[in-house]
Amino acid sequence: MGYKIIFVGLIGLLFFGCEDSPEQEERVLPRAAGNINEVIIIADPKHWDGPIGDSVNAVLGAPMSGLPQDEAIFELHQVAPTKVNQLLKQVVNLIYIITLDNPSPEGKKLLTYLGENTINKIKSQKETFLLYEKDLFAKGQFITFMVGRSKEDFLRKFSANKDLVKDAWLKCQRNRAHFQLYKNGMHQAMTNQLKENFQVSFDVPKNYQEVISD
Repeated sequence: MGYKIIFVGLIGLLFFGCEDSPEQEERVLPRAAGNINEVIIIADPKHWDGPIGDSVNAVLGAPMSGLPQDEAIFELHQVAPTKVNQLLKQVVNLIYIITLDNPSPEGKKLLTYLGENTINKIKSQKETFLLYEKDLFAKGQFITFMVGRSKEDFLRKFSANKDLVKDAWLKCQRNRAHFQLYKNGMHQAMTNQLKENFQVSFDVPKNYQEVISD
């Protein structure tokens, strides 16, 4: 698989915004399922129910700022690697949490998603932590692989990159929401009306309707 490897010092430069490329549009894939704010976490339960899971949940599952009630940025749902089926592979958001030294059946299953070549690259490039892939199992999908050489190595690298991980997922979420909002284009007449009557600059989506004007 053609993973993009992200080094600790370059992560901000290499993440992308979840747009489809012409090459990917030609691939015959099912449409990814699920809500844009739901993320399936594929991880060994022993790791998720410990410091690794606590660290990831504290960042991606933190309450969203500016709301009157607590609402998580993302709804995180952990699934054991050996329980993953074809339907789960096709959800819109996936995060794989992997440590290379995990000898359990769950840990060995996680390594199969990386492949031998990728594992060797990670072993030789010690600061590699994040790998990403889009449209791997379904169209419109965003996948992040977070890989540590050990549990301690994972926690250190995640702590150093937690803000960048969060920003990358928020950017992807915003781009998807923008696409859904403007997929039918812009309502030019209403956009012009807002500008002329209220001096407000806002691109009104095509499917919006005027209910009242005051």
